Amino acid sequence: MANLLVLKKKNEFNKNNESVIHKVLDEFINLNENELARYINEKILSNIKIWKVKLTKVYLNNSLSSYDLIGISDEILKQQILIEAITKDDIISHNEILSKFRISDNVIYIPKEEKDSDASVIKLDQIVKQGWDEEDFLAVVYSFGKNFYGFTCFELPKVNNPINKSLEQISRIGKIISLLLDYYFYHNIAPYLDSQTKIYNRNYLNKFLSELKNNDNNFLLINIDINNLKKINDLYGHLEGDKVINYVAKTLRQCTRENEKIIRFGGDEFLIIADNANIDNAAKLLNRIEESLNQKTANLKSYNGVSIGYAIGKISSKEEFERLYKLADEMMYQNKKRKNVIHYLNSNRQ
Repeated sequence: MANLLVLKKKNEFNKNNESVIHKVLDEFINLNENELARYINEKILSNIKIWKVKLTKVYLNNSLSSYDLIGISDEILKQQILIEAITKDDIISHNEILSKFRISDNVIYIPKEEKDSDASVIKLDQIVKQGWDEEDFLAVVYSFGKNFYGFTCFELPKVNNPINKSLEQISRIGKIISLLLDYYFYHNIAPYLDSQTKIYNRNYLNKFLSELKNNDNNFLLINIDINNLKKINDLYGHLEGDKVINYVAKTLRQCTRENEKIIRFGGDEFLIIADNANIDNAAKLLNRIEESLNQKTANLKSYNGVSIGYAIGKISSKEEFERLYKLADEMMYQNKKRKNVIHYLNSNRQ
């Protein structure tokens, strides 16, 4: 509970808030990652009486490239795009957008007329004076330090002019949720992430494989090796090599979906494991990866692409995984010897 002690020193929480944290912590820490958003809505945010929750999104594994938009209206789609922009370093940081639209240090309010213009910081009193429009956007952002964990956006309030107290309540509860998500992340997620790239590490691979006993599905295993990384380190230094590694990891996140697990397997080697694999889906994923990674980037003149191999089969045991990995690894080296003329399956191959 080190984070709780930090916040207590900052007087962010009173004793009542602290007791709430301790009460839900045991339940929260044992939840499946997919259950977190529902728990936040039903067990925590249900205490907010004036505001009705529209949507809660939780991101804990830094895999932000895929977006589940099923059943979401056009109105909320615009809001999601905005929040997605918050999380992408190459667009805008969540700290920047909070400073632009915040009504507190963790609550964003964007009035209808300001969505497409440069808004200044919104004050609580402004909302009360001007009333609430159904197209106004209100969200609480869950973050701790530099980590962004998600957000909740709210429906039209039950009263036309929400009072300051209710907005302050959202902010306070948002801080509690941020703390819980931070604790959950460092307890349940961080041990399975590579410290440099923030994608999965070998610990996660071992955990993933241990949960696949008796799984009869076919999996696609892709082996991706950065070309000439040792030479890059020798000629340009390890800082340049780290930039190349981070670029590859970030690009892989952008071209994979939630069920396609990215693992840093070694210094210059990445694996992707995809469930329910078939030739058509495998071809599409391999095309996305090859097109994204084997092109020059102006920011990394030392970067010379990657070599890729793949295999499809079962991995319900350590022996099956090792067999499949060997096949993918051998194909990767064959492609490397061909000087990056990538030879892999296509949708017409049987």
